[in-house]
Amino acid sequence: MAPSTEPTQPAKATKAVKAAKATKVAKATKAAKTTKVAKATKAAKTTKAAKATKTAEATKAANPKVAQATKVASATKASGTAKATKTAGAAKTAKTAKTAKAAKSAATKAGGARKASPVAKVAKAGKATKATKAGGTAKAVEAARAAEAATSTGPATTPGVTAADIGTTADTTPPVPDDASAGPAEAGAATRRRFEFAFEARMRPTAAAFGVLPATAHVEVDGGELRVRFGPWSLRTPVANVVSTEVTGPYRWWKVAGSARVSLADRGVTFATTTRAGLCIRFRDPVPAALPRGLLQHRSATVTVADPAALADALATAAAES
Repeated sequence: MAPSTEPTQPAKATKAVKAAKATKVAKATKAAKTTKVAKATKAAKTTKAAKATKTAEATKAANPKVAQATKVASATKASGTAKATKTAGAAKTAKTAKTAKAAKSAATKAGGARKASPVAKVAKAGKATKATKAGGTAKAVEAARAAEAATSTGPATTPGVTAADIGTTADTTPPVPDDASAGPAEAGAATRRRFEFAFEARMRPTAAAFGVLPATAHVEVDGGELRVRFGPWSLRTPVANVVSTEVTGPYRWWKVAGSARVSLADRGVTFATTTRAGLCIRFRDPVPAALPRGLLQHRSATVTVADPAALADALATAAAES
């Protein structure tokens, strides 16, 4: 009988043990690999998160420096602009003051010449009178000598000498007018009235930034003309063009502070240095002021002078006289 080829029972058990061990080793290896990959992934994520956090912190730390640098740059630029504006305003003010001084000097000279004219006339007339008196005295001396000669030698006559020529001559000095010293320049100055702007403390810096200073802001009523000066802006019109005036105020400071302001409702122009009160002046014909070359015409102008009521009275008086 041939031997059986089937494995024995112990061999089968050994094979099963080996297979179980192999399976266990395979599972352990797979689990180890999975654990290692998971750890590596977790470490990579942790590293990436740490880098991102570090970058965010660095960016956050850099942002205040950038903001501070931007703030410093803006402040420097604003300071430079303000200084440039202030310098330009001061130069313009100096030029205006120089022009006004030259005009005043010319007016003074003209007034002096007018005053000197009557005095010169009087001096000339006095000189003529002295010459006439001297001539009369010479004739009187000649007539006395002729009379003395006639007493000693007989009657004699002096050619060209009459009884009317002997003695003092009449004073031919022309009369001096009572108001000879008052020239046309002084007469015009008597009708000129000037009104200063009322400067509120909190609005002075914004006004000065546009060249609006107490020396460059005023209103004048000169005879038949109204003149407004507000830093680089100006307005002038005949008093006859004024149809009405009204005291207004108070105003909101952010609507009037700084430069000349134009109303979008009626295109009225406002020259303001205070929020308390001002005088609104309305015109029959629009006048230019806010823009150069008459590009924008205004039917009214508000000026915040120190005494709005007095300005209204001066305009009414000037209108009545014109």
